[in-house]
Amino acid sequence: MVAEYVIPIASFLYVGATIWFNRFTGTRQKMKKIQAETSAYQKELAEAAKANDEKKMERLKLREKEVTGKMMEMMWLPWKSMVFILPAFFLLIGTSGFLGINFPGLIPSAFPDFIIVLPFGIHLPEILSLNVLNPSVYGARGYFIVWAIISGFILEAVVSRFEKQAAAVPAPNQTQ
Repeated sequence: MVAEYVIPIASFLYVGATIWFNRFTGTRQKMKKIQAETSAYQKELAEAAKANDEKKMERLKLREKEVTGKMMEMMWLPWKSMVFILPAFFLLIGTSGFLGINFPGLIPSAFPDFIIVLPFGIHLPEILSLNVLNPSVYGARGYFIVWAIISGFILEAVVSRFEKQAAAVPAPNQTQ
């Protein structure tokens, strides 16, 4: 009975830590900034091409290498945080022979006999056959993953909402 509460709490804490880590490292902010710069560049390029403005096209072509470099940086940013997030995930759920390592994981080791039946299935065969609305059996590892998905959706929605509200609040006037 304890596992039904401990596993979701552990999952919630793990997801919260990963969201915090991504915010702390600035990965999301850097990606948004690069996306905005890239979109602005592409918009300028499209407008210059539409207007057939050769001078502007030449200036934009000079910036192309810089923009391409930023796009490459944007592709690598998520992987930088994964260097820390994935090992923590595998420490919690285990590896089952992944990369030649057979580690049972902290969660499955703490609750080796835990089994729960949930009214939906997210195992790969169930997803591929679009048969997710049938009861499915999960052990501690699967239950942790289910709760990580649920926690991720909830925490991401809450954090995004707070970020939008914080961005909408005007900064107080600073007088000197």
